[in-house]
Amino acid sequence: MITLKLQLPEYILYIAGKITNLEVSTLSAYESRVNVALARILEKAGFRERAERSSRDRRRLDVILLHKGFRIALEGSYEASDAERDARQRLESQLCDLAVAVWYDRQLFPEEATESEIERALEKSTLRVKFFVPGEDVTGTLLSFLRGSDRLPPEPLVQGWLKVDVPLMGDCINLAIQHMVSEERVKEAEEEIKRFVEEFCQSLGSADEDLKICESLYESFYRLYGLSVGEP
Repeated sequence: MITLKLQLPEYILYIAGKITNLEVSTLSAYESRVNVALARILEKAGFRERAERSSRDRRRLDVILLHKGFRIALEGSYEASDAERDARQRLESQLCDLAVAVWYDRQLFPEEATESEIERALEKSTLRVKFFVPGEDVTGTLLSFLRGSDRLPPEPLVQGWLKVDVPLMGDCINLAIQHMVSEERVKEAEEEIKRFVEEFCQSLGSADEDLKICESLYESFYRLYGLSVGEP
């Protein structure tokens, strides 16, 4: 047993140094670096990556994937609650059509890791992810599509998060897009558009007694789209 003969102020400094060293040893790479690295890997699978300055924090990069006409937000964090909250907020702010929350394992990405080392770690790891479309967490729906696949681990969920590798994550994004444009959701959109048109026509009818606005709209539709709906 080693006895330290230190005065009280020296002892306090000694303990503080030990705590500092412990904290430094557990520091991880900035989450935005990992997000950008993940986006670069997905870019090889046909997704287009765009890093945008966050409207919430100008020091932070928000990562957007562009795919099949959809904007897909990647929100990764070492804290599960932060990743899910940020993904939902991106949707609520209408900054994307689909949001993917990724719960990273901080032990895989030490602060001193290079960009290529972060990419290699991602390619070898199993990620914990959730998928969100407006008003809905579709993680469970995607899992039902994937059941029976030999690409899923024996226990595919951990605390409600789906465990996937990066290639399967890309496939899940495609499945989520298919879900968004499924027949049922298209019908919902049609009903919403129909209600909007009816409300617009009622408002226009009361505000456009001399039909000037109607004539202008008719001319615009005909010029832009070749649509003819009879006498305006």
